[in-house]
Amino acid sequence: MEQIRQKNFSPVLNSLIKEEFYDELLDRNLTFKNDFSYDVVLTLFDLSKSLGVKEENCDDIKQLNVTEKLGIYPPLKINFRDWIIFNARKQELEIVYGIQVEELRHLIKCDPNKPSKAKELARSYIINAFSMCDAQGTPARHVDLHGFHGSFTPDFYPRRFALKDSIYSQRLDILAALIAHIIDRYQACLPPIRYCEFSISVNDLSRPWMFDVLRSVQVYDETAKIHSRRDEKIHTYIPTNELSSFSQLVLNDHFSHLEFAFTGPESDKSENIHPTASKMTYKFLAGFDRQKIQTSQFKNMNEALRFLLEYPQQAILLMIREIINSKKEAVNSAANEESVFGDFLKKLKNLESKANVMPAFYDWVVGLDLFGDELGYPYCPFVARPFIEYIQNRRRIAHETKSKNIFGVRIHCGENVIFADDRTHTYRLFVAHMYIVFRCLRFIQQELKYGIRIGHGIAFDRILGNSMNKSGYRKSSVLLAELREHAYHLMKTIAFEVNITSNEYLLGQTLRQGDDRQPLRLDGLFGKTPIILATDDDGVWPIDQCPFTHPGHQSLTAEYCRAISSGLIRTVDQLKGIFQDTKNFCFWNVGGTIPKPSNDDALPPDDSLINTVIIHPDIIRRLLKLYGGKTIAINPGFERFACNTPYNYSIKWANVYGALRVAFICICANHDKSDQDEKIKSEIRKEYDTLFGPNDIEFDNIYDFWRQVR
Repeated sequence: MEQIRQKNFSPVLNSLIKEEFYDELLDRNLTFKNDFSYDVVLTLFDLSKSLGVKEENCDDIKQLNVTEKLGIYPPLKINFRDWIIFNARKQELEIVYGIQVEELRHLIKCDPNKPSKAKELARSYIINAFSMCDAQGTPARHVDLHGFHGSFTPDFYPRRFALKDSIYSQRLDILAALIAHIIDRYQACLPPIRYCEFSISVNDLSRPWMFDVLRSVQVYDETAKIHSRRDEKIHTYIPTNELSSFSQLVLNDHFSHLEFAFTGPESDKSENIHPTASKMTYKFLAGFDRQKIQTSQFKNMNEALRFLLEYPQQAILLMIREIINSKKEAVNSAANEESVFGDFLKKLKNLESKANVMPAFYDWVVGLDLFGDELGYPYCPFVARPFIEYIQNRRRIAHETKSKNIFGVRIHCGENVIFADDRTHTYRLFVAHMYIVFRCLRFIQQELKYGIRIGHGIAFDRILGNSMNKSGYRKSSVLLAELREHAYHLMKTIAFEVNITSNEYLLGQTLRQGDDRQPLRLDGLFGKTPIILATDDDGVWPIDQCPFTHPGHQSLTAEYCRAISSGLIRTVDQLKGIFQDTKNFCFWNVGGTIPKPSNDDALPPDDSLINTVIIHPDIIRRLLKLYGGKTIAINPGFERFACNTPYNYSIKWANVYGALRVAFICICANHDKSDQDEKIKSEIRKEYDTLFGPNDIEFDNIYDFWRQVR
């Protein structure tokens, strides 16, 4: 390491060479002269994921599987080996094990004069590493789509994103080229797309060099180059509000392959033609991976699903506790260190800190996004007080500075969730999942009022429509009744992003109620909630043409054509409504009207006054009878469910739900002698205080009552 330090490298290069890297360099006997790769290296780790190799295999077995699928065998002289690369995403030098892109190109380059089944097969595998196609790498058939259903993990993510990570991590200019390609594709649509929001990982948006590249692809006039600001001491361009460092590099004759996207192609008279990007506005949402929950209840997706299925009550309480803590923090500003959303809060704090030093950050970042596989993870971190205050603060600043930044939130939900009707045991899993989602949305709307979108939300069509049985003998039906009643009011000012092709690829027919002719149905949503069309991950599923191959109908325009031809959109008024809702729910003001909840649609403000315990109606009746019923007012939601009475606003939600408190003790206390343990009783008391407020006398009376009647 001392030898490297004595070389008198630039400060930038010195910062890239870490002690651990240098030690590994010596251990593997690598040198920059022989082992540094200027080409992108596709790592064995990413190749195995992208080719569908089982993750639990050891590296040696993974390599055997990868070489077999790509046809790497004699006489081909392609070997996996160690390479030194520069990870541009992390801004550090790394040693990785893999093959170069040039070698992969050789493996998949098909010569029509020399047909090779091995190369055709390898090419099919690589096409499938980026897009969800059939085994031959051609557009997916119906049987292929059926195989994709419910396979968000791993078939969609990480499989179709793994190789992209290898490429973008080492070549940020290719990331800029991708954005330029997408913009050009959108502008080639008929009619052209004028506005788009890309969801970018909060990790990347918190890295100034990543944000610098992401915001670079736009139109620059002839004077932009004159305004470049270069620091000659460290040989780099200084970013400004108008010009990113990367855009200045391109405008000053670096990365010539990107020049067309920044200045436009030349005409026959050698004059610059302004690129179509001038007609396109794109912004970013800071995306958070929903599965980064910190709890002892589950550590992975399988455990999270089992938790929801076997302990739906605890899953609901897990989320309600976070909502209640958020409400408490709004009053006393006490930070909750034990939040299950601790990892999310750290990322938010880092984003806030880094955003303050990045020029024009909030001219580009217009909201937050919760994404990732929803299966087993209905919990939303945006209910946490730091998220609420961050969004409110951004909106206040935007208002004061007259910015167009509305700063909204998008929550992917009601998407990859197991649908089950009341005839199956998993009915409680579906209801508990959607109830948690509903409670999160309800609280967020109470706090933020506007600027909320749902990604997909197809499961809500099942709930708001008439396709589910209204069972009176399943206790989860109490929650479903409450959800149906309140969701109607809640959803009036929350937009649903409908992604037709995405849903057809990933969601089963039971949930989306689709068939060959009409891929999904939205009868329960139309007329009850704003609806907009989107493409989700255009490219992972090819949306290259509409069913009638109309010219210019690709991407979003193809989705509109399909929505109309399949009968999803049935009237001109529905189409006009979607156009208007699209303008209204952009998180950058494009001339729409921001819908806000009216007083008539306002829901009860106190979350503690709605079901916090799932309990069967017969048990509640029994508890009321045993407990006397003199001071216990039953939950109005249960009354309406059991008696089928209409909603009565005169109740005012001011009742004391004693029956639910008794039920809570019944559920939490152990049904053996261990309930006499003071430690266990203390834990139950703590949960009771969280939900109903501290009242030792009340708790002791109810706890003793339970011991007498159990």
